[in-house]
Amino acid sequence: MPGHYRVTRGDAAPLTFAVQLDPGESDTRNVAPRPPSRDGDQVLAAALHPRWRPLVLLAAALLLAETLLRARRRNQ
Repeated sequence: MPGHYRVTRGDAAPLTFAVQLDPGESDTRNVAPRPPSRDGDQVLAAALHPRWRPLVLLAAALLLAETLLRARRRNQ
C-alpha cells in the first residue's frame, strides 16, 4: 500500500520510509512481444557474439601450457 511508514527496531532509531507505486506497473493487459531487432537488442547480440568462446580458448591454452611444462620437467 502506498504511504508513509515507520519501523521501530528495539533500541535503534526508528526507520521512516515512503512507498510510492507506479500505476503503469499495475497494468495487467497482455502485450504482444516485440520481434528481435539488430539495433541494440542484447539477446540477439549475445547470440551473434557468444561470450563462452574466449573462455574455452583460455582453458585450452592453460591445459596446453600445463602439459608442456610437465613434459619439460620430466625430461630434466
